[in-house]
Amino acid sequence: PVIDHEGEKRQSWIKQLQDIIRQNLANEAFSIYVLADMVNLSERNLQRRLKAYTGLTPTQFINEVRLQVAYELFQQKPQMQVKQVAYAVGYQKASYFTKLYRERFGVYPGTNSAQGDF
Repeated sequence: PVIDHEGEKRQSWIKQLQDIIRQNLANEAFSIYVLADMVNLSERNLQRRLKAYTGLTPTQFINEVRLQVAYELFQQKPQMQVKQVAYAVGYQKASYFTKLYRERFGVYPGTNSAQGDF
């Protein structure tokens, strides 16, 4: 069997980015620049690598992680209000969060029938 060390490195790097984003959800100063700095890359190199590995821009990737965390929160604490979850994952406007969540999962936030791909 062939061992794909490059694929393992990519998955490890993506996991590292996800962990950094999860740790900084409530940090209003968190940005693509901060993320790039934390992984010792320029913003442009972060963008290139992330796009090559995931097909997503850094902004899309950050939103995807935030939405995954929101999905998890709704699963763990279904009694939480949409506004509470939106703030918890770094969105200041619940309406914007609701729009992104519905586009991503096909249902409104707090609906337990979301069809995510994780």
